[in-house]
Parts: sequence; C-alpha cells; structure tokens
Amino acid sequence: MTLEDLADLIRASSANLNRRTEELLAESYGQLLNLQNDVTDVRADVKGLQADIAGVKRSLDLAETVVVMKRQIERLEAEVAALKRRA
Repeated sequence: MTLEDLADLIRASSANLNRRTEELLAESYGQLLNLQNDVTDVRADVKGLQADIAGVKRSLDLAETVVVMKRQIERLEAEVAALKRRA
C-alpha cells in the first residue's frame, strides 16, 4: 500500500466518520426535541389533573352542605314547634 492509498483511505474514513457523527447529532437533537415535547405534554396533563383534584376536593368539602342542612333543620324545627303550638 502506498502513501497515496493510505492518505485516500484516511480521507474516506474521516469523511465517513464526519457524516456518521452529523447523523448521530441530528438524531440526538430530534430525540431531545421529542423529549421536550413529551415533558410539555406531561406538564399540561398534570395541570389538568390538578384542576380535577381541586374540583374533587371542593366536592368533598361538606362544610357548605352542612351549613345549608343546618338551616333547613332549623326551619323544619321551627315549623314543627309552630304546629305543636297550634295543636
């Protein structure tokens, strides 16, 4: 093998290495963008879940319902007392 053959082989090998390196960089960049999009999607899903959880918490908060029921009971007790007085 001559020095010229060796130089050609080195140049070809270097060109192949550079091309493959660029392909890998492009592929890696694409995968990173996909990961970033996935993270963005997950964040949106988490925000939606947080809103759902807040809604469930509000629906499970019985304080307002208890207050309304107490008022209804007081009105009914007043009606019963009035009916007893009339009877």
